[in-house]
Amino acid sequence: MTATDDPGKKTRDDFVVAVSDYGQHALWRADSALPDGWRRQSAAMSRRACLDAIAAAWPDIAPASVRAVAAGGAVGRPARAGRDGAHPARPFVHEMVAGQASLRPDATAVVAAGTRLTYRELDQSANRLARYLAGLGAGPETVIGVHLGRGAEAIRGLLAIMKAGCGYLPLDPSLPPARLARMCAEARPAAILTGRADEKLPIGRDRLLVAGALDLARQPDTAPEVSLHPDHIGYAIYTSGSTGEPKAVAVSHGALACTIGEIAGEYQISAGDRVAQLASLAFDTSIEQVLVALTRGATLMLPPPGTIAPSDLLSYLERERVTVIDLTPAYWHQLLAITEPDDERLRSLRLMITGGDTADAADCRAALRAAPAARLLNAYGLTETSITSAVCDLRARPEDGETAVPVGRATRHVRIMILDENLNPAPAGTTGEIYIGGCGVARGYLGRPALTAERFLPDPGGAGLAACGGGAGSRMYRTGDLGRWREDGQLEVRARATSAWWRITRSAPGGRPPGIPPILGGNLSPQTPSACGASCAPGCPDT
Repeated sequence: MTATDDPGKKTRDDFVVAVSDYGQHALWRADSALPDGWRRQSAAMSRRACLDAIAAAWPDIAPASVRAVAAGGAVGRPARAGRDGAHPARPFVHEMVAGQASLRPDATAVVAAGTRLTYRELDQSANRLARYLAGLGAGPETVIGVHLGRGAEAIRGLLAIMKAGCGYLPLDPSLPPARLARMCAEARPAAILTGRADEKLPIGRDRLLVAGALDLARQPDTAPEVSLHPDHIGYAIYTSGSTGEPKAVAVSHGALACTIGEIAGEYQISAGDRVAQLASLAFDTSIEQVLVALTRGATLMLPPPGTIAPSDLLSYLERERVTVIDLTPAYWHQLLAITEPDDERLRSLRLMITGGDTADAADCRAALRAAPAARLLNAYGLTETSITSAVCDLRARPEDGETAVPVGRATRHVRIMILDENLNPAPAGTTGEIYIGGCGVARGYLGRPALTAERFLPDPGGAGLAACGGGAGSRMYRTGDLGRWREDGQLEVRARATSAWWRITRSAPGGRPPGIPPILGGNLSPQTPSACGASCAPGCPDT
């Protein structure tokens, strides 16, 4: 790390605009050294002045590579999303799916109500739709909305949008019109794929594409030629809004490819799997559920749209011989309440995943009793870091009386750090704030460059950790979650940013309980970190 001399006396209330070698902006303390790959773009100013300057200079939150391509520069494909040269190029997810169609064209790709698509049928139909979109002028950095419920048309649309080089924007049909209008005003989709011509959506009728009514027969069934860069937007998806106003998170094609490739391997997905897609398309978990299956040649199982009662899901799992399911802890609790030990309705399962909230130890024990032959994983991640960042394999069920369930270790493409209020590593066993770096870090929040600059920060240890998707100029995401490293080297999340405990802690009398760092979101206060000032999670390739 190298410090930059800055003239004049600086106080803890002074900030600077920091810019990476990749043209990404961040808010940084004026009295702190910047990591390698970052430079100061301004003199010391107030926080507000810095954020205003960032909003004016970086309205599209695009990295320099995307701007260079738009200006007519060469596309050039970095070795991976982390831009280091130590790893071979990784194909994009739609290329992985096309590869499965080439290897196993007659294998079943999607099973939905009344529909069964082979990999050849899925790939060719997605190619035709991608050609149609390209013919309308869609391409890299174009966002296309999908206003469809769970079903084969939504899957075809997702793949077609990515094959056209565009960004996928899911628009849940169950959302109120006012919410959809706000989403579209911010994400600005060029077109919306929907199921009915009479849908009242906030877009011109000429940009409303009705699935099933498009003239695709004359389109070639081969993928369009697209000059796609890993930094181009792959999807934009809204946060739930549980910690404030919903925000559109932009994730690049490269970050998505990195994450899906690693997570599919972590889950050991194979062509013999039948993977249930249960999450609402409005949540990023649905993207993981779809793509870990289709990039590995598995069969994607789509139950009917809408909420599924636990009893109906148990019947579905047994009838369709599902091998992989991913459920939130709240739904798991309801499902397990009506199961019994070694439940015959769960005997087809080989992998059970829970995530999205704090897992309950008693429910984990119940799940392993109900499906003793299955593997149980507790997953942790955020929308801003491309879904899953850590996984805990609960082969040994939590001990009776144990209440905290760890989220395990960082996956290979991720670095997880627990830092104190000065961005120094928190000692093992000490609670600090969780930061996540690596190749899955998102581009930021669409239309919100100032907020992006506050939450996506220069990574102090990124320069020496290329194997985790780092490198000089890399960023880390500040989650707002509290956690600690356990004695066994696993991560334990002590409080999610959405929890009442966390909100109470922020306003506790006297500032905060002992050992709990202050929340820094609105008043960033890092001092110069120590050398390689980020503790990589145990199991990271560079530790």
